[in-house]
Amino acid sequence: MSNDPWYHALLGVDFRQARDIHRVAHSADKLETRLELLERENDRLWEMVQRIDTVVQVLGAHLVSRGVVDGANISEELQRALAPAQTSAAPPQPVVPSGSAYRGEAPRQPEVVKIACAGCAEQVPQASTQFTEHGALCERCFQAAELERLTKLESGEG
Repeated sequence: MSNDPWYHALLGVDFRQARDIHRVAHSADKLETRLELLERENDRLWEMVQRIDTVVQVLGAHLVSRGVVDGANISEELQRALAPAQTSAAPPQPVVPSGSAYRGEAPRQPEVVKIACAGCAEQVPQASTQFTEHGALCERCFQAAELERLTKLESGEG
């Protein structure tokens, strides 16, 4: 079996797929972290805009009450100046993937099922294991077992 080119080709594909999946998962984690940072920055900026709006309203009311400016004139001027720049009063809410949108239910986090590796007994996520004749192996133990198996095959022991 060690001379079978199909076997080696398929084995190479499996390792390349695992490597590619790992890279994509790493990129997704980085994007998720970046998205969380951007959402926090957006919230901080929205709070700042609300504070500035409150300050402007208080100062405007103070100037009108003291008679420094005419309330009717300033309102008309502000409406004309702001007419082209009218935007929504609330920031857009980010789309959050969730298990259920029923009555605003909080998003459910997927459960990570952990099992013991048959090789090293370390608790690892079940989704990251490989099932072999020895049982479920973590990636490190699986690669070591595969290397040992291939070495035996090439030497004619298996």
